[in-house]
Order: sequence, then structure tokens, then C-alpha cells
Amino acid sequence: MTKKSLHQHFKPSEKIFLEKIEEFIQKVENSYFIQVTDFLNPRQVYIAKILLTTRGMTFYVSSEYYEMEYAKIIISPPPPFYEINFSDFGISLLNISYNNKFNQLTHAQILGTLIHTLGIKRTIIGDIIVKKGQAQLLLDTKMISYFKNNIHKIGRSSVLLFEDSLENLLKIDEIDELTDILVSSLRVDNVIASVLKISRTIAMKLITAEKVKINYMVINKTSEIVSVNDIISVRGYGRFSIASNNGLSKQKKHKLTIIRKVHK
Repeated sequence: MTKKSLHQHFKPSEKIFLEKIEEFIQKVENSYFIQVTDFLNPRQVYIAKILLTTRGMTFYVSSEYYEMEYAKIIISPPPPFYEINFSDFGISLLNISYNNKFNQLTHAQILGTLIHTLGIKRTIIGDIIVKKGQAQLLLDTKMISYFKNNIHKIGRSSVLLFEDSLENLLKIDEIDELTDILVSSLRVDNVIASVLKISRTIAMKLITAEKVKINYMVINKTSEIVSVNDIISVRGYGRFSIASNNGLSKQKKHKLTIIRKVHK
């Protein structure tokens, strides 16, 4: 498959990311040294794996070793020129200790502190795991000292950050729930209305208010068309993905299978 024909399978907005992975491939082929990505969201991991597999590259994904949503990829020369060592991913785990008697840290508070207060790029932060009274952060190993020295308060809570083993990574108690729906069109407002069981008018308002993301990118057009493997998140309602398009019903409606994350 040629580079042009491969790129046609993805959205125009994903072209820059595809080009970045192509650059990594070129560097590995030219130098025979590994290349390690920043943290990638699940959609980016999906795209990268297709591209790397198509190009016949050797690669390793951190989420195949530890359960994580955001992952890094090592692109390497084939064995015996390189043998995987997890430390090469450059991923570390920080526990966020705080007094949880009166406060419960949220994902939004933690991310807001890191990005807006410290000016950190999202790509050096992996998962933010929040459970009752507990919070953890996966991040680029090179940033450990900076985080520990500069983050002393999140929200109204004083915090202490300390490094921990990845073996102690908290697990989120979620399962995938599959649902079949019928929609008259693949417009995102139509799909959201059907999945969330809200009116199309409300769905459109959520989109125009920029409360909807497709594949981790904010959208504001109600006419956006969704595709298989797209991840749609709606602020205040959660997230779902399109698992499969099962064709048309007798009434000419699209039969979709949806995956939603639900707590056990």
C-alpha cells in the first residue's frame, strides 16, 4: 500500500500525526536507533499501529505491558539489533498524596494544574487515575523532579508527590458495554442523540458549545460524520466509541455497535 493510499483511510486532521510517525520510521531505518513517541491517545495508537504494521516495522506499545489508556510506542530495528526493555519507554508513576477527609481530587483539577498552572504539554502526561481518596499520574520520566518540586497544591488540597513502582498502578473498575443502535444518518449529532437518549436539539447545542470531541479533538460542526473506531466524548455524559457499522436495516437505517465504558 502506498503512502498516499494509506493516508486516504484517515481523516485530513490526522495527516500531521501520520507524517510524524513517518519521520520516526525514517530515523529508525537510517540510524538503526530506537525512536520513542510521546504519550499518544488511543486513536493515535490505533493509527500508528496500522502505519507501522503496514511498513513492516518492529514496534512495542507500553499499554501491552501495563494497563493504561494513553501509551508510548517504541519503534525499533528488528531483533537481534534491539531487545525490548520497558525502561526505554521513559514512563514513571507518581502517587499524589493528600488529605482526603474533606476533599476528593478530580481528573479535571489535576489536569488543569499541570497544563494551565505549570504550562505542561499534554503529550508528556499519560493517564491520570483517580479513585476514592487516591490519585496517580503517569508521566514522562524526565519530568519527575520538575513535578515533585513544583506541584504542592491541586485545587484546595495540599499535595505531596512521590514516585512508585508501576506494579502499584491503580486499576479502574470499568467494563466495556456493547449496545446496538439504529440511526438515520452517521452525523455526529444524530449518533450522540441516539446513544445518550437525548433530543437531537440538545445534542446540537452540546456540539456548538464545544463540549464534544471526536478522537480527542474538539468539534463544533453538527454535520461531522462518524466512522468505525471513532471515539466520541461528550462533557458531562461520558465517552463511547463506534465498534462496527453493521450495514443498513430494512428501513435503510445504519446499524451501529457502540462501546461504552461503565463502572462495575
